[in-house]
Amino acid sequence: MSTIHARIKRYKNSETAKVSFRIKDGKSIDISYTSNIVVESNKWDDKIEGYPRKVILADFKKESVNQEVFQTLCFIQQLYESNKYLTDKPTTFWLTRLVDEAVLLQRKESVSANNHLIEDFRLYIETYVQNKNRQYHFYTVLNSLQRFIIYLSVLNEKDQSLSYRTINYEILTLFKLYLQNEHAICTGYSGSKRPPSPDEIDHPHKTEPELVFSSLIAVTNLYVFLNTVCV
Repeated sequence: MSTIHARIKRYKNSETAKVSFRIKDGKSIDISYTSNIVVESNKWDDKIEGYPRKVILADFKKESVNQEVFQTLCFIQQLYESNKYLTDKPTTFWLTRLVDEAVLLQRKESVSANNHLIEDFRLYIETYVQNKNRQYHFYTVLNSLQRFIIYLSVLNEKDQSLSYRTINYEILTLFKLYLQNEHAICTGYSGSKRPPSPDEIDHPHKTEPELVFSSLIAVTNLYVFLNTVCV
């Protein structure tokens, strides 16, 4: 059975480093894969293969990076164990190609899952939401959800799949925070590049509690949709 560890290579002139995954299998196999996961090298702990709890870093970022490292580690080891007998001798080049092809396939499936979720949401609004005011709120959530998917892709530096299986409490909480920040920026927008939205006309100076309430309504609308289609 192979062993795999997450490691980084530190450089004097750089505060960041990419995470590499090193696989050892017996005495003859010692190969590695360099991922696109970037970490702050001075805060990385080689022993725990991630950020330690005592490190001063945004909790979400710390947990997100550690979780991504662990998931990638498991993903690469599973790929290796499933395919190592299909080659005479596994090499770093072979492993890199194997992982890259699997990641590309995941991205294609991710895009398909996102489109499926968005289209189902749109169909749900057209079929079940009859009230015009509620339709407006649901379409606002739909548009925000599409932007949120792009935001997650940028945040994680990879395509983020949002399907009925992947949306959980953590994603809903992050979606609520995203809505609050987006709403606060749009409400305070004073330029002339775009006309104000109906919500901005009705509530030109929303307070923080009102922003939170609006976000809660949006997340509730999404939650109602998910529970309706998943039963």
